[in-house]
Amino acid sequence: MAYDGTPYSGFQVQVGKPTVQAELEKAIERITRQATRVVAAGRTDSGVHAIGQVIHFRSDWTHHTADLERALNAVLPDTIAVAALERAEASFHARYSAKSRCYRYDILNTATRSPIQHRFALHRSKRLDADAMHTALQSLVGTHDFRAFAAGEDRDAVTVRDVTRVTCRRSGEMVRITVEANAFLRHMMRRIVGTALEIGEGRKRTEHMKDVLTSRDKAQAGPTIPAKGLFLVRVTYPGTPGFDTTNEDLLK
Repeated sequence: MAYDGTPYSGFQVQVGKPTVQAELEKAIERITRQATRVVAAGRTDSGVHAIGQVIHFRSDWTHHTADLERALNAVLPDTIAVAALERAEASFHARYSAKSRCYRYDILNTATRSPIQHRFALHRSKRLDADAMHTALQSLVGTHDFRAFAAGEDRDAVTVRDVTRVTCRRSGEMVRITVEANAFLRHMMRRIVGTALEIGEGRKRTEHMKDVLTSRDKAQAGPTIPAKGLFLVRVTYPGTPGFDTTNEDLLK
């Protein structure tokens, strides 16, 4: 599924606030006449978007899943859409069965800001050195303690994560940073990008990314940049038919 996270206070239900989960559960109950709880692979924060989110829910629906998919898209708000829906094994869990998540951050690197892109990309007018950013980000690949890039974790919280892939690529006027890991800490992606931007703008050396990682000191990392450029693009599952990969091209 996909959503524009701009009007929502994150994915997870919150009292008195609009959330993606609340809209989904309301739509499912309206169509199936059955209240149910939706579980997501990633509980994205306020303002974060998704083009490859995966959810699961339980229902006594007995008709074709294609009918349910069409019906949900007919009643969901324009900011949320279901790309594909199918029955899963009873043991499948959108969050705990996931092998990895992949997030992307988009940076519009132009002299003038764009009124069209402002909901979906961070604007930076100074020319970014995407190659230097890519080189710096490679130090994050592997199993490391990402405490320096976390936000608000308790002292005893487990902050070790396994990052399998990191890229920074320029595509025309857009600079895109993509990180795939087994799991992410709160604000981890946004602080990684904030640190990479300091390098891309020439304010920090390429080695700074590794220095921040090994320091485990939040004060050494770059700022937590706005959520608007962040997308959950893919969730992968081991050996689960139909969910081995989520096609991020379905709902770009």
